[in-house]
Amino acid sequence: MKTSPLRFILALAIGVFVSYCVAIFFQSFAPAIFSYNELDENITRELYTSYLHALPLRAILAIILATALGALSGAYTAARIAKGRKSDAALGVGLFSVVILVFMAITFDFPWVLGLGISLVQIPLALIGGKLAN
Repeated sequence: MKTSPLRFILALAIGVFVSYCVAIFFQSFAPAIFSYNELDENITRELYTSYLHALPLRAILAIILATALGALSGAYTAARIAKGRKSDAALGVGLFSVVILVFMAITFDFPWVLGLGISLVQIPLALIGGKLAN
């Protein structure tokens, strides 16, 4: 079945939106579940960078897990919306997420473990989400 270009772009946009909504949802509950300090409101860039570098390993793993679940759900959603090129839509969500997360890691000076972890987990879980949608 052929997918129109507009439907494919819509699938990518909705998939990326779902990916970030799911990641933020799980990251909002992660401090309570994994017992680490929450991020304060009205924080500056320098305080955010120092907060990231002071995170314990369980917090870094929680953030990686939240972004992984976001990639999986966003890719699944994009693959379900796209009629024909399901794996391409899922991979597109994964690649877009990697680009955005690498940009954020460079901008906010993430610890290298966090930046590498969230970058490496996006594409494999996006492909799994695309396979689940078939």
